[in-house]
Amino acid sequence: MNFLTKFSLKNATAVFIISFLLIVLGLYSFSRLKIDLLPNIEFPQLSVQVVYPGASPEDVDDLIITPIEEELEGIEGATEIQSVSYETIGIINIQFPFDTDLDRAEQQTESAIRGLELPEGAETEISRLSFGSFPIFNISLFGKGQDNIEELLNKEVIPELNKIPGINSVSVGGLKEESLQITVNNEKATAAGLSKPNKTTN
Repeated sequence: MNFLTKFSLKNATAVFIISFLLIVLGLYSFSRLKIDLLPNIEFPQLSVQVVYPGASPEDVDDLIITPIEEELEGIEGATEIQSVSYETIGIINIQFPFDTDLDRAEQQTESAIRGLELPEGAETEISRLSFGSFPIFNISLFGKGQDNIEELLNKEVIPELNKIPGINSVSVGGLKEESLQITVNNEKATAAGLSKPNKTTN
């Protein structure tokens, strides 16, 4: 018999106590482990979101997405650049290897976009893809009577939520958007001496 076997047979009580302590220590360690349903894993990818109000998908692509893509081709370490254009919105995804310094890559992306002369009114935002950026809490609000939900959200709810430590961003959806559509009567406009290029709204 080897040493451990002899020791266990001669000191059964000590072996039992040691085994019990190891079990208790294991249970305590397990209870202290942090378990996350969505751990904050960051992927080597940057997303450039562009908003150009009122622009068609073709204008978004020609005037904004294409120039930005051409400028981003010089970003160090970029392995793939993909884009998609919608009405008013364009999105560019830039992928990098897993060992990429995303802080440096984001700075290079910002510098590249800053050097472009984009159309007036166009806004860009750079974001990273990670589990930590997914929404973890959804709140539904319903108005009664003439309550102005949008004013309440913008002036009270959103500012208070942004004060909470650890909150990355607060987004709102489902608000009513008011719009005004004007249909021009071509015959009356022509009679008034207005042609299509100089019809304006005040």
